Amino acid sequence: MSHARFLLFFVLAVMASTQAASAERRCVVEAIKGRSVEYRSGSKWIDLKAAALPHGATRIRTGPQTRLKITCDDAIVITIGRRTEVELSRLVGRSGSRVDTVLSLDNGILGVSAPHRTWRHFRVRTPLAIASVRSTDWIVTQTDAATAVFVDHGRVQVLAFGNHETLEAGQGADIRSNDTAITAETWAAERVSDTKARLGFAWQ
Repeated sequence: MSHARFLLFFVLAVMASTQAASAERRCVVEAIKGRSVEYRSGSKWIDLKAAALPHGATRIRTGPQTRLKITCDDAIVITIGRRTEVELSRLVGRSGSRVDTVLSLDNGILGVSAPHRTWRHFRVRTPLAIASVRSTDWIVTQTDAATAVFVDHGRVQVLAFGNHETLEAGQGADIRSNDTAITAETWAAERVSDTKARLGFAWQ
């Protein structure tokens, strides 16, 4: 192989590797059930419609009767339940094996389906804990007093109080501000059903 051909091959390989490592994730609001849902852009809250997730949307909040479903072009699906506020500025945009995907749940309930790994780390943060995954389906809830994490499929690592616990499918953990440890427990069928019902859509 000539030096020129080798150089061209090397440049193309580097370009392909860079593209694979860092791409642009695009997401759309696929469905909304209810009327009261807004997104924040800058300092303003704006009514959200079922369409491409607006550029610059940093937060979404739902009303007492509203749920919505967001789908992304790398197969990530985010379901946001009623009375929920979530920060998602690190969902849309750069993705790839060198990029972290992070959602921050202030209150309410969030369901995540992430069947393919298109990120370095995928985390859901709450005021009390961090749920970190590889590829799985899981639910995170947040109230004033506690965080709860439930794994429907796959495996999730929960970090809190300087400790961590790995949850398997069917297990959940409740994290309260006065706790000092994380305990993995198999959730009763009724609790799982009730939690999924709060999200609706494909979770039911």
